[in-house]
Amino acid sequence: MGADIHAIIEVQENGPNGQHWWRGFAYVNWARCRSVFHALGVHGNNEHVPQRGFPVDASQFAIEEYSMTISKDGSLDARVHDYPEVEESAALELVESGESVFLEINPPAISKPGWESPNWVTLAELRDCESKFPEEFARLEEYQATRCVLDFYMSRDYTVRLVYWFDV
Repeated sequence: MGADIHAIIEVQENGPNGQHWWRGFAYVNWARCRSVFHALGVHGNNEHVPQRGFPVDASQFAIEEYSMTISKDGSLDARVHDYPEVEESAALELVESGESVFLEINPPAISKPGWESPNWVTLAELRDCESKFPEEFARLEEYQATRCVLDFYMSRDYTVRLVYWFDV
């Protein structure tokens, strides 16, 4: 398959008046494993997890890793920003060629070229996938580390999720 799983561990933070937001805790890159890819929904496979796409309420960390902000043509100055940007005309070309997709986030953005099948899962959904492919998940050290972090936050009554995508 020739792809890796890129993921952001997110922890839900709670504010006053019932407000909440997602904080990106860590970026993880899992090694290639066809069965795990299938379980997590590469190429839109929804046999094991619901396909939700990139979350509209994603953490800033996840947004910066997965996307490029769209700037007006002629206004891009790469020296000014620490995050990836793309001009409108180039963004349109990338989307029309199928290398990127428009995201429903603010400010307007596209996925970085080559990323595909974005999704997110809860810890319960991730455990369910693991139960269906125990040997494959057990072999991925990166997954084991990810589970440790998710379990740690869950043990302290946080809501957690894993936002992920694949490269092609």
